[in-house]
This record gives sequence, structure tokens and C-alpha cells, in this order.
Amino acid sequence: MNDGNEPSDGLDIRFSHVHLYVDRYRVCDLSSYKEYEDSLNLFQENYDEMTAGERIDEEEQRGLSLDVHVGRQIWQSITEHNMDDNNSVAEEFASHGRDIVKQLIAGFGFRVTGCHVTSRTSTVVVTSKDANGIQIVVSAMKSDDENLDVEEASAAVEDNDYHHFAPSNITRFYHAHSNRQGIAVLAFEVGHQCLEGIFLRYSEHHPELVPKEFKTGPVEYGDEARVFEVFAYYSGERGTSSADEGTMLRFIEPITGAANT
Repeated sequence: MNDGNEPSDGLDIRFSHVHLYVDRYRVCDLSSYKEYEDSLNLFQENYDEMTAGERIDEEEQRGLSLDVHVGRQIWQSITEHNMDDNNSVAEEFASHGRDIVKQLIAGFGFRVTGCHVTSRTSTVVVTSKDANGIQIVVSAMKSDDENLDVEEASAAVEDNDYHHFAPSNITRFYHAHSNRQGIAVLAFEVGHQCLEGIFLRYSEHHPELVPKEFKTGPVEYGDEARVFEVFAYYSGERGTSSADEGTMLRFIEPITGAANT
């Protein structure tokens, strides 16, 4: 695969987020994730209390293993109302089929800070403590719609205010990746009046990488932002082959004075 990207001199651009498309039903409702976060916060408080006498200074503590036995007892007491969580403690860990959002919450201390739900898709935003840190957007189908062809899925966007949450995007990604979940979009925020130049450059030099929904230019969302998306790679020879539809680049230009979208 060949990269169709050519950096522009003087372009005001910064990384914004990654967007993952995951298997259907793999994005839970917001209340479920918030309950999970509360359980983890309580776990940390209880663990610190139970092991307070064994504590050493923070520098020495780094890299030391947790007391698994104590941790298991605490977690079971917190989640005793939830049989699924209790069963998962005793069962052998399986790396596949996990909820990626819960993995980010438990493994990295990230938290769910946003969500968007349509009749066909569910999306959450997961971020680190750092206000300027990483942002991960995770979307999933709420049904078997990922098995539709792209044209069928495109007809199912009537309740989507934002194109980037349309089921057709997930369907297209899964078709390009042999029905496997993964990172679908790398997103960047650009400065005021930069987006038009990016659109013109791609239209002139890499028209094959511009999806039909963006052929006429960026999409504007009221007083929030303007968005332009392109395919990241060619499927073969650069400039002559068709686009590889597996990965996209998303450029976001916030409307002046508006919060980042």
C-alpha cells in the first residue's frame, strides 16, 4: 500500500484522536461504564487501606506487584451483586472478546468523557487525565448491520447528525479488514481556514482518496466544526490505483470560538 499524504509547509495541524470500530454490542451504555469506573475507584481506595501498613515510598513502589489475593477479595466484595464480574475473577483470562473501553479504563486509568448514540450505532469517548492527552473514540453497531453492504448501510443514516457516526463507515471498514475490528481513523485538528487548502490539495493531487461524500468539500456542522475525511492509502500504485478503504484521515477545523468537537 502506498501513502497518499504530503505534508504542507506552514500548516497549523495537531493530533486530535483515534477512532476505533469494534464488534457489534461491544460498546455498552454510558451508565454501565460509569458504574465500572466507580467500582475501580472504590477498589483502589479499599486496597490502599488494606495494604497501608505495607506501603513504602512511591519511588520504591513502582514496578512492584500488587497483592493479587487481597485484590481479588476486594474486587469480589465490590462486584458481588454482579455474577458476571465474580465469575470472571475465577475463570482463566482470555485476551480475545474483551470490551476495549473497559480495558482502557482498568488498564490505563482512562475515563469515559463523552458519548453519542443513534438507532444503529453506539459511541463513547475515552480520555486520559491530561486535558491535552490522548482521546480515543470507540464506535460499534447495535445490531448485525455491519454485515450489510456499504450502499445498504448508507441508506441507514437518517438519524445521524454527524457523518462520522454513520453505520456505513463501520460497514466499509469491516469489509476492508476481513470483518475484524481495529483502528479506523486518525484524526487531526487544523487551524482556522486551513481545511479548504487540504481539501483542494487532495482534490487536485489525490482525488482517488476522497470519498464521494466529501467530493464537494468539507462538511460543516453548524457553529461547531468543519470536517473533511480522506482515505489514508492507495491500494496499489500511488496516484493511479483505487483507494484502500481500510484507514481514513479526519481533519477537523473548529468554528472560531467553538469548543473542540
